Amino acid sequence: MKKVTHTYLLLLLILFLFSCQKEELDTFPDQNSITSETNFNTKSSLPNSAEQGAMLHAHTWPFRGIENAIPDIAAAGFNSVQVSPVNKTKGSSPWWILYQPCDLNIGNIVLGSEADFRSLCQTAENHGVKIIVDAVLNHVGDNGTPNNWADELDPALKRGEYYHWKGTINNYQNRWQLTQQDLLGLPDWNTQSHEVQQLHVNFLNKCINAGADGFRFDAAKHMETSGGEDGNWRGNYWENVLGQLHNSGNLYLFGEVLPDQADNDEYYMRYYDITAHGYGRTLRSAVRNYDVTNIQNIWHGDHTISPDRALVYVENHDDFEHNDDGARSLNPWQRKMGYAIAAARAGVTPRLLDRPGSEDVWRDPDISTINHFHNAMVGQGEYLRYPRKETLIVDRGNKGSAIINLGGDYYVDSPTNLSSGNYGSFNVSGGRLTGNVQGGAIVALYNGNSDGGDGDGGGDGTPTGNTKIYVHYNVGWGNSMFIR
Repeated sequence: MKKVTHTYLLLLLILFLFSCQKEELDTFPDQNSITSETNFNTKSSLPNSAEQGAMLHAHTWPFRGIENAIPDIAAAGFNSVQVSPVNKTKGSSPWWILYQPCDLNIGNIVLGSEADFRSLCQTAENHGVKIIVDAVLNHVGDNGTPNNWADELDPALKRGEYYHWKGTINNYQNRWQLTQQDLLGLPDWNTQSHEVQQLHVNFLNKCINAGADGFRFDAAKHMETSGGEDGNWRGNYWENVLGQLHNSGNLYLFGEVLPDQADNDEYYMRYYDITAHGYGRTLRSAVRNYDVTNIQNIWHGDHTISPDRALVYVENHDDFEHNDDGARSLNPWQRKMGYAIAAARAGVTPRLLDRPGSEDVWRDPDISTINHFHNAMVGQGEYLRYPRKETLIVDRGNKGSAIINLGGDYYVDSPTNLSSGNYGSFNVSGGRLTGNVQGGAIVALYNGNSDGGDGDGGGDGTPTGNTKIYVHYNVGWGNSMFIR
């Protein structure tokens, strides 16, 4: 009897504390707490389309490690995960060994087996997360000597007619060399060959049948197109390969088309989205210089590309591994804030690199904040505001606004398209947004039930209902994630 009494009193105490906490959350008394009136149903809050959502790049993660993290990845608002190349490798290290494939099958000693991959895809599907495979189809591994295939290459692929054998690229502004010669001396697939095309179709469909939901095409600009800047060496590789993919209407495809004089990017965008590599430099510059005023245009070399054709990121794995543009010097706070700038915007597909190691920036509450904002705003346009050079406000239609503050504490008093009302400590009245934003913080303000869709988990991204949602995760100047 005494035991029952203690249990009853404990339950009363828990209910009392919960009631106090609920009252505190409803009144938004403290910006240092996590405040929200809505808990996200992780699966229904994720867009159905990988292109409309946010992507986590699980660089060199084993399949089982990704699978174990899928519930947390979904809760953080990512609806897709890019895995490293799945093919057989020459060994287990260094990291670039994954980019020298030695067969056209699934499974290697770095990431795991085909069974592991299938299990990952099933778990991801159960949580509304898409799996994107990094497909290396421009070349195969070498044996340490330029223009010679690796000893470990699948014997079935050791046929001379499968490769171009035209020497190594030495002029990256020459379109013929770029597409017909060997990248870094790695044997270059003869992509004009229908037999090679069919080998690649079979591999991609093998991945799709195992559960893959899309592909990043590594070194895509080194594979000729059927027009544009390609001359008499042009071919129908992309038309034939993409035209034979299973479940093609539900796949998200994008290609690594780095900006240069011979990138032929306009033609690649007929096939899929492309990597907006130059925009990463823009984002890195913004967070390093505490200046958001130049982030509007997504530059690709000497011209801009449309946000809805762009896969954007602060850094990719090459930037990090090679320390391009000093990418390794970016601290976790800078990476987070740069990502938030991208993810707040309309049209783009933002991708966050998880660096090898223990930083796990993707787990930061601010990343979840901006991801859920991004997901809830699918279909809404954007209007960018710069109340000062350190602070960006992104209006998404009249449904939501995100504030990314690279500077110190700041009192926002800005025109806004956001619907009138109180959003915690922020207020919208007469077309103006007012309120204090903390230094180094990310704020997301929006109306409606955030289910990533039409209220029934359908995934069109339109917020519904009349619930006011205010989400503000404090990062603060003293937070360990911020190092100035």
